[in-house]
Amino acid sequence: MLHTLGKTVSRALAVLGLVSTLVGCSGWPFHSSSAQTQAQYQGQTLTCTQVDTRGNCIRGRGADDRVVVLFGEDIRTGERMSCVNDGGALHCVRVAAQ
Repeated sequence: MLHTLGKTVSRALAVLGLVSTLVGCSGWPFHSSSAQTQAQYQGQTLTCTQVDTRGNCIRGRGADDRVVVLFGEDIRTGERMSCVNDGGALHCVRVAAQ
């Protein structure tokens, strides 16, 4: 009985380890945009749609209503921003209100 329980627990831990590795390395299953999609938003104005716990924008919506993953330091939900693709991620800065 104890042997069977030990096998079950060790298998569960192995599965959790595999899943956490996949999540940490590739962002799976939370990918909402590809590098090609991010590249098309370079230089365009986006609206912040989601902020992390530190107050940084992590998702934005373009004029075509597609949501992309990005990083905008100290940008709140609803604020407009302009983004630049550095090859790996979109980095955004707040656009001054007119």
